[in-house]
Amino acid sequence: MIVANVLRDLQDNTPPFQPLLNIRVLDYRERVIDWNKVGIKKGALCYQFRSSPNPELCQIRILPDACLNVLIECNDREPDALFSGAFFEHKMLTVKPDTEYFGFKPYSNLGLKCARFKLSELADSAVPFSKAYPMAEELLAQMRATGDFDERIRLFCAFADQHMTDHDYDPTFIDYFTMMICSSRGNVLFNNMRQVTGYSERYCRERFKETHGCSPKQYSGVMRFQSVLKDLLKEKNIGVSSLVFNNGYFDQAHLIRDFKRFATMPPDRFRRTFHSARAAALS
Repeated sequence: MIVANVLRDLQDNTPPFQPLLNIRVLDYRERVIDWNKVGIKKGALCYQFRSSPNPELCQIRILPDACLNVLIECNDREPDALFSGAFFEHKMLTVKPDTEYFGFKPYSNLGLKCARFKLSELADSAVPFSKAYPMAEELLAQMRATGDFDERIRLFCAFADQHMTDHDYDPTFIDYFTMMICSSRGNVLFNNMRQVTGYSERYCRERFKETHGCSPKQYSGVMRFQSVLKDLLKEKNIGVSSLVFNNGYFDQAHLIRDFKRFATMPPDRFRRTFHSARAAALS
């Protein structure tokens, strides 16, 4: 019953949210797809954009979303690509001016393989995509040769199915535990792990960190931050007290402290800054 409820709730989850990327770039497009044939979290976000010709707008703050990410430069020159592990802190992304990019963000690293790196060891870091997957040169050339978003999705998914998917993977309790964290908006009682998973709290923490490169508490913090971020920017005039109630915080002080750690500023200031930047971008 627990697994069935988690699978049902997970279907309602929206994609990882990067609002500061959306307002800094041009012609942004995205699509959520099911791509992973072996994992339980099968979704991925495919997106495409053109960077601003203004170099001052090519430094973009990326907020933590605990997802892997592939970002491919699709220009007329030799294409470049970056493979990022799951980020649990904010970071700055530098893009080249007036350049088209394609991104692929799988929701989970479970069921993925990489011969060159252990994916959990890439947490909060990045490497060239061709260093992680040397067979990617042909893919990068194909991505450069077409400007069609749908075709790029097809090309990347074919590559990912052949080279990034571990077709021998069998889901474990970590898959379900991770899904429970996501579907609960990060509100899981970790002192109840044995009852939920059948394993001791210590074993769960060790296996989780070995898999994701972070503790269950860190992962949950990012999931809860993402939930607050979506509520803050997508629900007009929502107050901090409602954010506290909706997302399981003890009080406003805890929410503001956590949000500031992930976004560098309190939620009300972040909302004002975001809407001002979006208005400027649209003018």
